[in-house]
Amino acid sequence: MKLKFRVLTSSAVVVTGLLGAGLPAHAEPAGTGWDNNPDVVVGGGSDTTYNVMQRLETLYNGAPGCLVSTANDANKGLCAAPTAVTPDQGNFDHDLFVGAAPTGSSAGVNALLSTGAANRPAIAYARSSRGPNAGETNELTFWGYARDAIAVVSFGSRAGISLTQAQLVGIFTCNPAFDTWGEVLGTADTSPVIPWDMNSASGTRSSFVSFLGGVTFGSCVRKLTTGTAPFENDVKPVLADVGPDTAAGTADDDENNYIWWMSYGAWVTYPYVKNAGTGPGNAGPVVNSNLVSVGGTLPSAANINSGTYPIVRTVYHVTKNVDVDCAGAAGSTCGTGPETVGSDTGVGGAVREFTEFLCRPTTTAVNPITGVNYRTEVIRALNAEGFQQIPTASGLRTAGYACQIQT
Repeated sequence: MKLKFRVLTSSAVVVTGLLGAGLPAHAEPAGTGWDNNPDVVVGGGSDTTYNVMQRLETLYNGAPGCLVSTANDANKGLCAAPTAVTPDQGNFDHDLFVGAAPTGSSAGVNALLSTGAANRPAIAYARSSRGPNAGETNELTFWGYARDAIAVVSFGSRAGISLTQAQLVGIFTCNPAFDTWGEVLGTADTSPVIPWDMNSASGTRSSFVSFLGGVTFGSCVRKLTTGTAPFENDVKPVLADVGPDTAAGTADDDENNYIWWMSYGAWVTYPYVKNAGTGPGNAGPVVNSNLVSVGGTLPSAANINSGTYPIVRTVYHVTKNVDVDCAGAAGSTCGTGPETVGSDTGVGGAVREFTEFLCRPTTTAVNPITGVNYRTEVIRALNAEGFQQIPTASGLRTAGYACQIQT
């Protein structure tokens, strides 16, 4: 039930519960998820989109909204008086969005599904760097808000190489014809090719495997000596690993022979995740990761936008359908945005409004600190983390939205 409040005028603003019939009350903006109450809303899942979502959550948390009561009573922090807003302006309830530590895209998505185990802490939306798997859109909507590339990387002295999709398939399926770098590159080099695996819940892993045609990795694909696969987008655990013989600095942990992959957004933004020292604790000289040309092309902002790099993917904000869905008749695809349908109270309503904030192609709302339009602020946040907005001319956007929506 929505709570309604009336405003009493005195030396300070005080909000009092609506205790009797006929007392005046102000209503939240019609047709929205706002209900005059600030909710704390937690999201979780992807490692790849953890940092960019923190930027976007912070933007929304600071967006203008209702006048807040400062009275020292039970109403402190609630909306004290109506504020002249239209649905595209800011964060009316002053809801607070926070991101839980990464567990992987699939782990976040599964936590939202009725069949999935709950997340700790409980989450109300998921971060995902992969699209929906079969059946997931029966309960969930995937709001694709940005584009990224999968960067294939080599290390150390192994720089300037180019590989085809077929060569990558051969390497990661452990085809004997691709055992050495000489066999892969057509040289006399007898150094072994050492491919590395990645956290099984990772959307970045899922995207790469999809590019390879859904292959199953072979037994030569390396995991850490702990027996677990490394998390994505940070080469330090890979380069610090001592290899199967558990002795540092021997042939089986020669980083010059490693090959891996990661988010291009992370690679281009954070030098410390793409380069590292060698040996225990990453001590020693810095080892650089090097972009591998895939099909003759290196990833860049330009070819992410044009879709001409071979491994481009959409990253997603994922919600429960009951909380927020794109407008449309039952059983249909989306109607014309940018408004949505779904919850109009509580955490679900808060998720609905945050989703519209991410996917609204234009807005009249201006950041009161910077004076910059919030759509521009969203694009700047994406670019600051190496991502690109869904291109307007790509045909990927759902009509009326700045997002690619799968529901």
